[in-house]
Amino acid sequence: MTLTVHVSRRAAREIERLAEWWSVHRPAAPGAVSADLAAALSILREQPGIGSRVVQAGSPDTRRFHLDRIGHWVYYRTKLDRLELLSVWYSGRKRMPEV
Repeated sequence: MTLTVHVSRRAAREIERLAEWWSVHRPAAPGAVSADLAAALSILREQPGIGSRVVQAGSPDTRRFHLDRIGHWVYYRTKLDRLELLSVWYSGRKRMPEV
């Protein structure tokens, strides 16, 4: 079953900021953020269990999936037929987002 993607407001803001930063600081790979995120969502819609469980999250269903090229975690959970994108977080941060 393919899940429908729902992007939270928070995740949408984070993606927008990341894309803006990336376009200025990584001009050699201008489409990396959108391409990597689209590829990840395509995989996660089909195989949502592929991500690692996030034990410290508010919901036991929260998982994360790493986007290697852009160095960010995609935090998400599934509810019924939806893949809820919660946050896109820089993996170099010492703390995780409040999800």
